[in-house]
Amino acid sequence: MLYGSLRERSYSRLATEEAARILRRLGAEVRIYNPSGLPLPDSTSADHAKVQELRN
Repeated sequence: MLYGSLRERSYSRLATEEAARILRRLGAEVRIYNPSGLPLPDSTSADHAKVQELRN
């Protein structure tokens, strides 16, 4: 799962964490991607470590 804000207590992050909690209780495997450090579009190459982490 990916949220769209870097703020610690953003609503999108809280909603993502709550959705992940519910999905885990239902037996789903959930991963939350932390976008901190992710470069802006077209600012770096696709080889950037955070871009590779997101793709994997």
